[in-house]
Amino acid sequence: MAPHQLPHVLPAGDFAGILSAASESFAFHASPQSFISSKVSAFDQAGLTPGGVGKHPVIRAKVLNRKVAVVNSYKHTQDILKCGQEENNHASDPSSLCSEDGSTAEQETFSAGEAYNELMRDFFPPPNLLLQDAPLHANHKVAWRERMAALLERVTPVIKDITDRYWDTALEGPATIDLYESMKTLSWRILLQSFLGVAENHPHFAKIEKLQEDLLRGQFSLFPVSVNAGMWRSARSRGLDARKTLQTLLKSHVAASESPCPFATKAKVDEDDVAAHLLLFTSSLAVKALASLLTATLLNLHMAPGLVSPAAQIRSLQDCAAQGSLTSSVLQETERLSPPVVGIMRRVNRNAILRSAGDGDNTLLPSGWDAWLYFVGASRDHEVFPQADSFVADRFVTPNSAATSFAFGTGSKECLGVDLVRMCVRAVADSSLKKGIVLQGAIEELGVRAWLGWESDVGAEAWRRDMKQLPTQRPVRPVKVTISQVER
Repeated sequence: MAPHQLPHVLPAGDFAGILSAASESFAFHASPQSFISSKVSAFDQAGLTPGGVGKHPVIRAKVLNRKVAVVNSYKHTQDILKCGQEENNHASDPSSLCSEDGSTAEQETFSAGEAYNELMRDFFPPPNLLLQDAPLHANHKVAWRERMAALLERVTPVIKDITDRYWDTALEGPATIDLYESMKTLSWRILLQSFLGVAENHPHFAKIEKLQEDLLRGQFSLFPVSVNAGMWRSARSRGLDARKTLQTLLKSHVAASESPCPFATKAKVDEDDVAAHLLLFTSSLAVKALASLLTATLLNLHMAPGLVSPAAQIRSLQDCAAQGSLTSSVLQETERLSPPVVGIMRRVNRNAILRSAGDGDNTLLPSGWDAWLYFVGASRDHEVFPQADSFVADRFVTPNSAATSFAFGTGSKECLGVDLVRMCVRAVADSSLKKGIVLQGAIEELGVRAWLGWESDVGAEAWRRDMKQLPTQRPVRPVKVTISQVER
C-alpha cells in the first residue's frame, strides 16, 4: 500500500461473467430495490460485513457492462452529490468522502456528463444542463434559473386553474378512477401548458405526447441497438426518429412570431438551447415523474392508515398556519419515502474513499467506475430518520427537525425544476383540500404499501411484484380510488 494511503476495501461483491452480467442488468432494470435487497441478503447469508458501512453497504455490480458501486447511505449520497462544494465539510459534520491519502476530494472527482452520455445523449442532446459539469454547468444554470424563476411567477395561476378544473371534472365523471393514470393525464396538461403554452385542445398536444412516449420507450429499451428493417423497427430506432421530429417541432414553436412558449421572447434567445431543454422539460420522463409524486402525495394525504386521514386532520385545524405546516410536512415526507426517480449516476474520475461510519472498513470507489446513488435507500437510512421506513405525517412540521430528501438531488446539480414541481404538487394538494375531496379505496399490495411507507419490513419480492421503479416509480397495477366530497 502506498505511503499515507487510507486503508480500504472494494465495494462488497464480485463481477460475474458475461452471461451473469447480462442477467444482473435485466434484474436491475426490472426492480432496483429487489436487486439491491437480494445482494444484501447474499452477504448476510455468507456472513460477510459488506463494505464496512453497516446496514447500508456499498454494493458492487455490473450493469449495462459498466462497473457500478451502488451507494445506499444518506451521508455517502449527500457527500458525493456535494463533492468539492465549500458548505459540505463543516467541522461539526465532516465529509465522509476523501481522496486516497485522506485529503479533501475535489469537485472533479465525480462527473455527471460522463455517466449519462451513453444513456441520455442520443435522446436529449446538448446543449443540455443534465450532461454538463463544472465550470460550464455553473454559468449555464444561472441563466436557466433566471428563466425558471420568471416562468414560475407566470404559470402559478395557470397551474392552479388547471388543477381546480381537474377536480371539478373528476367530481362530475366516473366515481372510480385509476389515480396514477389520471395524474399522468393531469401532468401532461400542466407541463405542456407551462412550458409551451400548449393546451389540451391545441393541435400539437397529442402529437407531442405520442412522440415523447416513443422517445422514452427507445431510451429505456433493453435492446439498445437502432434497427430499421422496413417492416420492423427497434424501439430505439423509433425513439431516435421521435427525438428528431420533436426537436424540429419545438424549435419552430419557439421561433414562431406569435409563439405562446414562455421562453420565446422578443429578446434574442439561443433557439437550440431552449429547444433542447424544452425536449427534456416536456418529456414523458418528466410527466411520469410528476405523476408518480402526485399519486403518492394524494394517497398519503387522503388515505394514509390511521384513525383519520392527514387531510381530515388538516381540515380540522382552525389555524391557517398550522394547516399549511402539516400539509407541507406530508408533501416532504412523501418526497422522502417515494422519490419519483430512484437514483442517479456519477462517473468516478479519481479514486475516492467513502469513510466508514463506524469501526468497519473504508470503501474505495475506483476511478472509471460509476457510483449509482440509490435515493430510496438513502432516504430511508435508519441512522438519520427515526421510523425510517414509515410514513409519519408530521415529521417535518418542526423546522429543521429532520434531514431533507433526495427526491430532486442536492448540491450544484439539484434538479432545475424543483420549485416548479413542488408548486404543482402543492397546488393539487391544496385544491383537493379546499374542494373537500375524499379519496377512498383499498391499497392492498405490500410493495405499494412499502413504497408509501404504510408497511415496513416488506421483502424484495413484494417490491419486484408490485412496483415498477424504472424509469420512474409507480405501482404495477392500477391504483383504483373513488372520488367524492365531504358534506358541507
